[in-house]
Amino acid sequence: MNLAFHYLYRDESNTMTEGVHVFGNAENMAVHDALTRLEKLLIDGVFFVPNALGIPTLYSTVETGDHDYHEAEGLEETEAALNDSRSFSQFLNEFEVWKRNNPDEYW
Repeated sequence: MNLAFHYLYRDESNTMTEGVHVFGNAENMAVHDALTRLEKLLIDGVFFVPNALGIPTLYSTVETGDHDYHEAEGLEETEAALNDSRSFSQFLNEFEVWKRNNPDEYW
C-alpha cells in the first residue's frame, strides 16, 4: 500500500487549503513508525516548508503577513495513485539530510 501524507496551509486570515501527497511504501513502513519519524523532523512536530522538500505548496502566492509554513495533518495507507516517485522512507531520509545541512534555515 502507498502512504498518503495529508497537510494543509493556513494563511494569516485562517483560510485553510488541504492537500494530499502520495508516496510509495515499498519498505512496508508501518504508519505509526513513519509518523513517529516524521514528527521528529517537523518544527514543533507539526510545521514544515514543502517546497524545500519537493512537495507542492498549497498557496498560489504569499500575501503580506503570510508565511511558507504548512502543517502536517496525518498519514494513512492508501491505494491512490502515486504523485511522487520517492518512497516515504526515501522522503524521510532526504528530509533528515536537508535538516542536517540547513540547521538555521527555519528551525
